[in-house]
Amino acid sequence: MNYEINIAKDFTPYPMGRTRVDDPKYSGEVFREEYLAPALNNELNDQVIVDATDASGTGSFFWEEVFGGLIRNGSVEYNIIKKKLRFVCKTNEDLEDRIWQYIEDANKNK
Repeated sequence: MNYEINIAKDFTPYPMGRTRVDDPKYSGEVFREEYLAPALNNELNDQVIVDATDASGTGSFFWEEVFGGLIRNGSVEYNIIKKKLRFVCKTNEDLEDRIWQYIEDANKNK
């Protein structure tokens, strides 16, 4: 089963900040812990598609915390991320490459 998370519709069109200290409702830490990690760890989900098309103006601190943080805090195993995660951003195609770079960098440094 595919599971899709549309950041702008399911979370907020204006995500910001790295941690809950930066923004207790819409930070990268909140999105990772409450949306993305549970979806990736759910055995019923074969793929988790994150659509950031309408949230593409978001800063790099948010993205790095979400995706690099999956590895750093051990909430999802690297092989599960590689197998299940799909990232879409129709307004910024370079963002997908940056997302995977955050994941790879965090995996190298753990």
